[in-house]
Amino acid sequence: DGDVPMNSQVGCPVAEPLCRFKVGTTAVVFDASGAHDTFRITGIVNAPAALQHANQPLSRSYEPGAAVAQVIAVTYWLKADPSTTTSRLMRYDGYQSDLPVVDGVTGLRFDYFGDPSPPVMNRALTDPTGPWTSYGPKPPAPGVDNPRDSWPAGENCMFSLDPAGLSTPRPELRAFSAASATLVKLDASSLSDGPWCPDATAPERVDADLLRVRKIRVTVKVRGDDPTISDRQVIFDVSPRNLNFGR
Repeated sequence: DGDVPMNSQVGCPVAEPLCRFKVGTTAVVFDASGAHDTFRITGIVNAPAALQHANQPLSRSYEPGAAVAQVIAVTYWLKADPSTTTSRLMRYDGYQSDLPVVDGVTGLRFDYFGDPSPPVMNRALTDPTGPWTSYGPKPPAPGVDNPRDSWPAGENCMFSLDPAGLSTPRPELRAFSAASATLVKLDASSLSDGPWCPDATAPERVDADLLRVRKIRVTVKVRGDDPTISDRQVIFDVSPRNLNFGR
């Protein structure tokens, strides 16, 4: 069990300072290093303002200034239907409901497209306001070590220091295309080989290349009622707006 102390939210009444959070919803707490934990809200305390999460211990303690936001996490998966040799597309909300969406599915594919360029520093680390990087968490200042991760001083999962002694952080991610602004298709290996944020030891670690994703292409194949007609295919792109925000 635990409480996550919160600042009062703008626009909420004094008697309900966390009016935008509800019991039963999923929330994420994260900090500037890229560390994060998700939990389901089991209670809301108004004085002092705090969110409660029962039986969901966080992987670490978070310093004042960490952010908390609501999360909508949905899983789409295929449930085999032996009677028709096809599958049923299911939608699981991660908590209570696991419902069918489409019957007769013969294929499901997700393709990820990302920024071909590695992240760059947009502002000096000494600047009090961000975003400091084009995407991804900013590194600590040169000589400053974050004791909560395994990266050397001045480095994180996105940036390292030049061995030649230059103080400007250089990106850890490689460039996929030197001169094109077109999004590039990311293969499975590039999304599972690291570097890891916040580091390789964190339970909630993610591959840093996931932070360059800007578009997801979904391909669904469905078998029709007429066996003489080929499977129908639907393709659409999803570009969540938060994937376009630098940190």
